[in-house]
Amino acid sequence: MKRHLPLVAILALAFVSRAAVLWLGGPIVVPDTPQYIGAARTLAATGSYADPAPDGHLVPHAFRVPGYSVLLAALVRWSPGSLEVAASWANVALALVSLALTWAIALEVASRRTAIAATTLSALSPCALLYGTAVLSDQLFTTFSLALVLAGLRCLRAPSPARALTWGAIAGAGTLVRPLLKFYAPLFFAALACARLPPRRVLSLGLFACALWALPLAAWTLRNQQALGFPGLELTSGVNTLVSMMDQVRPPTPDEISADPQLAEVRRIASRSKGHLEALTRVQSELHLPLKEADGQLFRLGAAVIREHPVIFARRWLFNTLNFFISPSAVQSLLVHIGAAGPSIERPLSQAGALAVATNLGTRAVSAILFLALAPLGALRLARHPEHRAAVAYIALHVAYNAALNSVVTGLDRYRLPVEPLLFVLACALLPAKEIRGRDPQSGQHAGSERPGSDT
Repeated sequence: MKRHLPLVAILALAFVSRAAVLWLGGPIVVPDTPQYIGAARTLAATGSYADPAPDGHLVPHAFRVPGYSVLLAALVRWSPGSLEVAASWANVALALVSLALTWAIALEVASRRTAIAATTLSALSPCALLYGTAVLSDQLFTTFSLALVLAGLRCLRAPSPARALTWGAIAGAGTLVRPLLKFYAPLFFAALACARLPPRRVLSLGLFACALWALPLAAWTLRNQQALGFPGLELTSGVNTLVSMMDQVRPPTPDEISADPQLAEVRRIASRSKGHLEALTRVQSELHLPLKEADGQLFRLGAAVIREHPVIFARRWLFNTLNFFISPSAVQSLLVHIGAAGPSIERPLSQAGALAVATNLGTRAVSAILFLALAPLGALRLARHPEHRAAVAYIALHVAYNAALNSVVTGLDRYRLPVEPLLFVLACALLPAKEIRGRDPQSGQHAGSERPGSDT
């Protein structure tokens, strides 16, 4: 029991800090929240993941995958009060689970001291305090992301079909919370290859993982194909393609109008819209298109804009990737939410006062040191020892996968939340430690006593 006291203390600290955020500022509701809430209420009332049409009949919901709305629908039935409040406290509970997973991951690849430091940083991270309590899918996806990594690390340490199936099943379930994991299959094989397993063993275990990863994806894709006639997970490809390139959309030329009148009209509407979601709404209403066709047309437009401006797209992707790690948005928004600062703290640097500049640049500096300097150094330190190389490689692949795909759309630090605890683990691996835990990936036995970070 004594060994678990630090984790219990960290969990208590995490609970109190999140309770303080909710007490000071109330539930954190953002523009995406009403859509989750609406789908959840309909699901709870009718048993269908659908949206009510103007004529009263239900239209299958396909704008988002159902994972988070299923959780909210359960809260509708079990909690008598405000759904936003219940969802916030459910996210607090999920945050505690995520911290326990962070602790386990740190012990899996490093030391007890690393586990204490990394889990404490994760408990108090502004990103986690803000987005981890907001009425969004972020905290639920973070829990799946960390469970996925822990399952992968254990499969790499002691490979077996059962562990590979668990690894894949968690990835598949997480994809129904956020479809970011729909391209995850290559990571199974890459991580297994890093564990120095024979090629046939890599192939067989990778296929086991892929089997249960693909099952929920196939089931939900089949549902969408039968209900709406599109073979995909959700209808957000169009708006996601346009998010970072919206300001590059221009009115159509006469040649474009002649070649493809409908796409030209979509371009005209988007060029006059203030944002990607407004463009989607206007394309649906002005062209009388169902969501499936409107999303498809916006995807075609987004792809065309990227082809017209490949250098701008590449530059913005690189900027988004950097911002993924060092954005000050969570710190700024958290200070505003709890009443510690006014909205002026969120102004761009060119318009900001002294406090806003200090908050912006200070947050970026600390994040850069933690995530772009200490975390890579910690990874290199762990990787010096053969028994840790596969684990470190897998964590690095998982972080890079999240950063690269999210940055196609945006560089908000909100999307760093699922991998931030992993970055803390790597950064804190630089701390001196009496031991660094680990097992040889081939034998499954504990490796030798000499560990990176050893005091002796």
